[in-house]
Amino acid sequence: MKKLLRTLFTFIVISFHLQSQEVLIYSDDGAWEDGIIALEHFFDNQNVTHTRLYAADLNANTWHKEALAVVFPGGYAYNYQLAISLDAVDEIRDYVANGGGYIGICAGAYFASKTVAWEGGVYPYELGLFDGTAYGSLNYIAPWPNYTMTDISLNKNNNISKGSKDKISVLYYGGPIFTPNPGVKIDTIATWDSANNSLAVINFEYEKGRVLLLGPHLELEESDDRDGTEFAAELDDIESDWTILESGYKWLTNSAQTSVNELLDDKHSIISPNPVSDELRLDYTKHELKSITIYNLNAEKVYNSTEISTAIDVSRLTPGTYIIELSSSEGIIKQKFIKK
Repeated sequence: MKKLLRTLFTFIVISFHLQSQEVLIYSDDGAWEDGIIALEHFFDNQNVTHTRLYAADLNANTWHKEALAVVFPGGYAYNYQLAISLDAVDEIRDYVANGGGYIGICAGAYFASKTVAWEGGVYPYELGLFDGTAYGSLNYIAPWPNYTMTDISLNKNNNISKGSKDKISVLYYGGPIFTPNPGVKIDTIATWDSANNSLAVINFEYEKGRVLLLGPHLELEESDDRDGTEFAAELDDIESDWTILESGYKWLTNSAQTSVNELLDDKHSIISPNPVSDELRLDYTKHELKSITIYNLNAEKVYNSTEISTAIDVSRLTPGTYIIELSSSEGIIKQKFIKK
C-alpha cells in the first residue's frame, strides 16, 4: 500500500509538471490581437501548450508561475505599464530571476527595458530585465504607425541563428533598437541593416532565467496564412521567420526546467556523480525509461538513446552544463548536471 501511494504521488507530481509546460501570452489592455493570434498559431505549430494571461491575474498574483515562459507581444507598452501593478511587475521579474523565460516582441521588448526612448521622449520602465535603452520608432524604416518589410543580418556566432541565412526580410512595425548600458553583456541574434547594424534581436541570461527580445515581428508570416491573421498579407515575404523564433524559444526554455529533485517524492537524485567527468550513472528503479536524451544549454541534442543503461559515457562532452531528459512510462523528467 505504501509503495502504491508513493507511485501515485510521483505520478501526480510529474503529471502536474507536464501540464505546466506551457507558455503564457499576455493578452490584456494594449496587447495587439493579431500578434497574439500569430503567437498562438506559432506555438500550436511547435506543439507547445499556451494560454492567455491577463492583468487581473498578474495583479492578484494568481498566475501560473510553473509555466516555462511568459510572452509579451506587440502592442502598446505604455498600456502594459498602466494595467500591471508595480507589485505584479516585481513578481514577473522574480519569476524570470528564478528560472522562467521571457519573450518580448516590439512593445513587449520596450516593456522589458529599463529605459524607453520613444518619438523624442525618454521614459523609465519598471520591469528592467534589459539593462539598457530601447529606442523607437525607427521612422527612417517606416514612420509610426506604418509598417514595411526590412532586412536584418543574422549573427552566425550565436547558436540561435547560426544555421540561418546571412539576411532575412522581416516585418517592421514600430520596434526598437537595443542599446545596452555600459558594461552590460548581451548576445546579438540580429541587427537592423537600415539602422547602421544596430541591435534588432537580442538574448541574455537574467540570473537563473533567460530573456529573448525582438524588435521585428518574427511571429507574423506576411505571405502565409498559417499565422492565422491577414495582417500585412499584401507584403511579399517568401521566407518564414518562425525558424529563428523556434530556435530562440528552445534556447529560452532549455534553462526553465524544474530539477527532477523537486519532482520525486523522496527528493532522490536519479543521476550521480554531479559534477561528472567520465561516466554518468542513473538510478531509475522507480521509472521504466523509454529513452535518454542530453541537451546542451543551446538546446542542441548531444546524446540520445533508446537502449537504456545505468551508465552513460559523457567523457567526450565539452565541460559545461547539460540537461538530461528521461522519457519514462509516467512522463518526462529532467535534471541539470555539470560536465567537468
